[in-house]
Amino acid sequence: MIMRFCFSLALAALCGAQTLPPPGFHHLHLNSVDPDAAIEFYTRGFPSTARGTYAGGPALKSGPVWVLFTKVKMPIHATADRDLALRLALSTSTRTWPCTSNAA
Repeated sequence: MIMRFCFSLALAALCGAQTLPPPGFHHLHLNSVDPDAAIEFYTRGFPSTARGTYAGGPALKSGPVWVLFTKVKMPIHATADRDLALRLALSTSTRTWPCTSNAA
């Protein structure tokens, strides 16, 4: 019994010594039909961000993280956006909001 306890302590100490720091991001990629407008939106809404360039392209700096924008010709298909929004709204409303359709 004592040996099992000592082994557990030794294993915990060994595992604790090898604990890695939490992962982080250096950069993220976003597609946008208008990267400049997207960057302006984020800098207006989040004052801690700043416009910049990274590897010659438009970027947004937020603390240590870069948000890199790739210009695309057209946005994601509108039907896919609508379906995704509907699924998210339904899953959120059924889990967190009470039904008020029968309220007086």
